[in-house]
Amino acid sequence: MASFTEPYEYEDISHESTRAETRMLTLHPGNFNDDVKISIERILLKDGPDQPEFAALSYHWGSSQTLDKVHVDQGGTIPITLNLFIALRYLRNADQDRKLWIDALCINQQSEEEKNYHVRWMGKVFEKASQVIVFLGHLAQGDSRAIDNLVQIGKCIQPNWTEPSYTIIEKCESFLWDNTPKLSSERIQEIDSIMSRPIFTRIWVIQELLLMKDPKKSILQCGGKSVCWDDFRKGYWVMATNPPRHITRPGSVLSASKLMSGSAHFICNPKYKVELSDVFYELTRFGCTEPVDRVFGILELLKKSDKQLQVTVDYSLPIEKVFEELQRQEIRRRGIHLLRFCEMGTKLLDSPGWHAPSWVPRAASDVSALCITKATPMLRFKDHAKLKEGGGLEIWGYRVGTVVKVWDCSHIGLAWSNGCGLNYILKHLHDLHTSGFFSNEVITAEKNILSAMDSLLLCQYSETTTNRKYLSRKDLREIISSFCLKQRSAAMNKEEPDDLRRVRSSLLLDQLDRTFRQPPMLFVSEDGRIGIGTRATSPKDEIYAIYGLASYMILRAENQEHHVVGPTCMAGEMAAEAILGPLPDEDIWLVYEHKRDRHVFKNRATNKYIHDPRLASYPPKLDPKTLSLKVGEVNVDFERWNVQAHPPRRLVLT
Repeated sequence: MASFTEPYEYEDISHESTRAETRMLTLHPGNFNDDVKISIERILLKDGPDQPEFAALSYHWGSSQTLDKVHVDQGGTIPITLNLFIALRYLRNADQDRKLWIDALCINQQSEEEKNYHVRWMGKVFEKASQVIVFLGHLAQGDSRAIDNLVQIGKCIQPNWTEPSYTIIEKCESFLWDNTPKLSSERIQEIDSIMSRPIFTRIWVIQELLLMKDPKKSILQCGGKSVCWDDFRKGYWVMATNPPRHITRPGSVLSASKLMSGSAHFICNPKYKVELSDVFYELTRFGCTEPVDRVFGILELLKKSDKQLQVTVDYSLPIEKVFEELQRQEIRRRGIHLLRFCEMGTKLLDSPGWHAPSWVPRAASDVSALCITKATPMLRFKDHAKLKEGGGLEIWGYRVGTVVKVWDCSHIGLAWSNGCGLNYILKHLHDLHTSGFFSNEVITAEKNILSAMDSLLLCQYSETTTNRKYLSRKDLREIISSFCLKQRSAAMNKEEPDDLRRVRSSLLLDQLDRTFRQPPMLFVSEDGRIGIGTRATSPKDEIYAIYGLASYMILRAENQEHHVVGPTCMAGEMAAEAILGPLPDEDIWLVYEHKRDRHVFKNRATNKYIHDPRLASYPPKLDPKTLSLKVGEVNVDFERWNVQAHPPRRLVLT
C-alpha cells in the first residue's frame, strides 16, 4: 500500500461500452480545517432501486496552477484544484460519511483512455444522482442576501419551460412589479455578482444541470449556505430573461443577465433541446479548457435531441477532425445550416493549428452576432449541396455584390462595452458619412446611418410600435433624423438627448452587446450597399446569398474555388431581395416575432401573418410541431432555373 505522501494509484475500471462503470468516493467527516480524507470504490451505474444513493458535484474547476491535495484511505494523495479543495471542506459533515461523485477524483485524470470512456457516461451520472450540488465557492459580502432574493423571486413564479414564460403564483410586492423584478441598485449588483460566478459560464455545467433527476432535491451551495436549486434557478430565469426596467445604462449593472438572457435556457430550462447549432451560437458564451469540449461537454444532451448523431470521443484526435466529421454528418442529414458559423482564420483565432476546409466551423470562433438563426426565404430552398472528393463542398448561390471598402468597428465596440451609449456610435457613423466612406454622396446622412444601424442590429426590430422592450425601425429612424438635424444645426449638447436615453432602455440594443462582443468590419459594396462582416473581411471579397442557408455569406475567390470568410448582414437584404426581388407591397414585410423567436411575413394593413408572396407558385408546408415553414421544401433544378431572372451559380468551397 502506498504511503500518504505518494501519489494514489487508481485501480482500473472496465471500459466496455455496455457497462457504465465508474468510481464513487466517500468523504470522511472532519472539522473545516482538517486534512481532507476520502476513500474510493468502483461501482456500476444501474437502473432502478438497486442504484445506491449519491450526490454529484457541479462546480468550477478553477486554475490548475494552485493545487492542494486529498488523502485516500487506500494510500496516497491526489492533487486537486483550490476550488475543489474549498468545496470539499464545506461539503464535509462533522460526524458522518458522505457519498459523492466528483469528476476530478472519480476519473483518473492521467489516463486519456479513461477520460474518453467517462465522457460517454458523464450525463448518466447526473441523471442517476439522487442529488446534484451546485457549488459556487466562498460566500462573499452580499452573496447571502442575493441568493435569498433570487430564491424569493423563484418562489413567486411558475415557469412554463416550453413557451417559455412564467406566471406569478404568489404576490411579492417587494420583488416583482408588473412581472418585472423591483429591486434596489445595490441588491441588483449583489444578484449580478452571484449570476456572474464562473460556474454559470462553464460548458460542462449545462449537462450537469439540465440532466439532474430532481431539481427540488438538489441544492445550490455557496460557502456554508445552501438553498433549493429549483427555487434558485427560477429566480435566475426571471432576472436573466426579464431584467429590471429601471436599469438602463449599458455596462453598469446586470452584466450577467444581459450576457445570459439568451443562455438562461442552458442553465435553467429542462425542456430546452440542445442542438449542434447551439454549439456555435449561444454556447459560444460558455468556456472550457479544451476547445473540443464544446461538443464533448454536452454530448449527452446532443444525443437526446438527435438520436442518430455519431461522435467518437477521443481526445487524441486533432480537433479539426472532430468538427469536420460533425459538419459532414450535418450536411448529409440536415443540410448546410452550420455553414453560417464558419469564419476565415485571423491572427486572433486558432489558424496555426487548424487544417480543416473553410466550410468547417472553427472551435474557437464566435460569429454568432452575424448569424440569422430562424427561417428566412432562402431557407425554403433545398440546398442540393454535395461533398466532393478532395475536401470540397459544392453549393449554389447568387452573387449579391463585392466588398470595396471596410472599416474596423473595434474602437466603437470597446466604447460601447464601457457604457458610451448610442450617441457615440451615431456620431462615428455620421463622421463616416461626412468623410465619404459610404461612397454615394446623393444618399443623405440619415439613410446611410440607418443602413449601418440596420446591419449592426441585424434588423431585429419589433413590428411598428414602441414598447419598453423592443424598438421599431420607425423609432430608430426618428432618433437618427433628430440626431442629424442637431448635427447640421451645430446644436449638439454635451448632455445626451432624451430620445437617446430612452433608447438605452430598449432590450433591442442588447443586440449591440452581442455584435460588439466580437467587433465586426463595416463594409460598403460596389453599388453602395452597407453591411457588416467578420474580422477577415477585405476589399474584393464577394457577397453571396446561398440557397438553403439563412445568412448571406462573404466568400473569397481563389482560382475556380472559394474560401468562406464568414457570415454577413446587409441592410435591405433581410428577405432575400437580391434573389426574389423586392416585396410587392410596402405593407408586407419580414418581421421578427420575439415571442416565438422566428422571422415571419406580415401584412401590416390587415395585421395578419402571410406567406412570401414572391413564392406563390410554391405553396408552403408548415411543420406541424412549430407551425413554421419547413426547411428545404422548395426543390428546384438550379440548372434549369425558373423562379426569376437571376440564375444561381455553382460554387465549390474548399
